[in-house]
Amino acid sequence: MEFQDQLKKQFAFIIKGRRTKLALSQEELAFRSDLSPETISNIENAKSIANLETIFKLAKGFNINPGHLVNEVYERLQ
Repeated sequence: MEFQDQLKKQFAFIIKGRRTKLALSQEELAFRSDLSPETISNIENAKSIANLETIFKLAKGFNINPGHLVNEVYERLQ
């Protein structure tokens, strides 16, 4: 599997896991993150990869430091 595919898959796992743990719908996370529900869906289904701006917006939606999301992906890829 190509690195970008692995990255998308692991990021999708982390975002969906955090969202469901907080009992948020995709729409609620999108609202909190100032993103579209379609963007959340595409990320969670590993159809697209988040750029730096999107990572920061998702972190805002989860009320965490953006570095936490990056570290989680990094750890899963090791």
